[in-house]
Amino acid sequence: MARNPARKAPEPELPPTPAPPKEGNKDVQVVEREITIGLLNDKLNYLTGIVHKIAEACECDLSD
Repeated sequence: MARNPARKAPEPELPPTPAPPKEGNKDVQVVEREITIGLLNDKLNYLTGIVHKIAEACECDLSD
């Protein structure tokens, strides 16, 4: 098993609040995309691949 149940988990830190956008910043590009089933499927497959890589790195048994 990859984690130690006796060890206390550290308290989660709050994510930093993003700074308000500055006027005149031409380097920022906002892309709006429609959320489709295909997009969600691609993202889910990507995350599943990452979880499998983490499990292999931790030498977890994936057969269960």
